[in-house]
Amino acid sequence: MTTTITGGAGVTGTVTPGVTLTAISDPSLLITAGPLGAMGTIAGGPFGVAAFANGNWDVVNQGSVDGSTFGIILNGGTFTNSGTASRVTGGSAGVYGGGIGRPPLTVHNEGTISSASIGISLATKGVILNHPLISILQTVH
Repeated sequence: MTTTITGGAGVTGTVTPGVTLTAISDPSLLITAGPLGAMGTIAGGPFGVAAFANGNWDVVNQGSVDGSTFGIILNGGTFTNSGTASRVTGGSAGVYGGGIGRPPLTVHNEGTISSASIGISLATKGVILNHPLISILQTVH
């Protein structure tokens, strides 16, 4: 089962203060554009989307995710920033993957990932696929 957050008329498109994923049995989240191109948005708190439990998480962003510390923090799995309009921002890192002893994270970026410091930080093994003509603002750590 996938949790979907959709922006648009008649649907609350903004989730504040962020989303914490806890159920390993349901490791998917889709943040998607709604009717008439309205963007789904997750904003607020230290993390836009956080999954602290180790797992094979599958998070797809087609909207906007903002956190004061990290936009996205996942301990394993895949994060896809899908489409040129997709955006992730964080204070320390736009996307942060794991820590020591955590599973690897794969990041697919077609949009913008930015922060005041590091665009993507993978503390353990991982893969970053940054598609042509799309830039990750700041550095990759």
